[in-house]
Amino acid sequence: TMKNVSIYGKKWLDIIFEQKNKEYGAYQLRKNDEKTTLKAFFSAVIAICLILTAMVFFTSFADKPEELKIVLIRPVSPDIFKIKTEEPIVKKNLRSQKSVTKQKVYKSAPMQIVPQQQAVDFVPTNNEIKSSPTNSDAGSVNLLGVGTTSGTATLPEVTNPNGIETSDNVDTKPSFPGGIERFYIYVGRTFNKPEYDEPTTIKLLVQFVIERDGALSNIVVLSKTNDNLNNEAIRVLKSLKIKWNAGIKDGQTVRTQYTLPITVMSE
Repeated sequence: TMKNVSIYGKKWLDIIFEQKNKEYGAYQLRKNDEKTTLKAFFSAVIAICLILTAMVFFTSFADKPEELKIVLIRPVSPDIFKIKTEEPIVKKNLRSQKSVTKQKVYKSAPMQIVPQQQAVDFVPTNNEIKSSPTNSDAGSVNLLGVGTTSGTATLPEVTNPNGIETSDNVDTKPSFPGGIERFYIYVGRTFNKPEYDEPTTIKLLVQFVIERDGALSNIVVLSKTNDNLNNEAIRVLKSLKIKWNAGIKDGQTVRTQYTLPITVMSE
């Protein structure tokens, strides 16, 4: 009967393909379906195993990630970066003098009154002159004082009043009355600022000589940015009416070269 026949069995295939070509086509596919399914299943399992084995094999040779090492950095004491400032050494002019030599003082013998017959004129002979001791201790004349000395005095160095000293080569640096901030305020107010689309910071490096009376001379602009700006900076410095306190070296006012940066904000 048809109820006992399975559609997956061989009898069912024989009934369906009765009196038909069974050498190829659908008959062979249905007949070998079970074998084909098993082959495909085991082939897939083997392929998956091979892939997993290959992955494990290659990962074993891969470089291992380096371990992160945590290094503790101690905070650096700010005292290490403090610069020791050396106090300027003031050279003193020492006057070397030799001791004053004492001159021999010869006292004359007391005069005696004798009769004219016994008086003798004392005239030294040539031999007596040759044998008389010479005063080898006679000193040279000191033109600076009174008296005779055998030594020479070292005079203090005289600073050339017309020479120009640098600000680092003087005992007292030049200063502006009221402080350098007052000088910057004057420059900022007097400087004719150029007009820009946006606010701009103008930086100039100027150099000038502070004369012995505090006036400014030899004004130049070291940073060549713009001729108009350079000329304006020179004009502002020349228009300064307040005089600087001149630099001092060896107790005298000297001409001092001074370099100063100027910063102006444009409007």
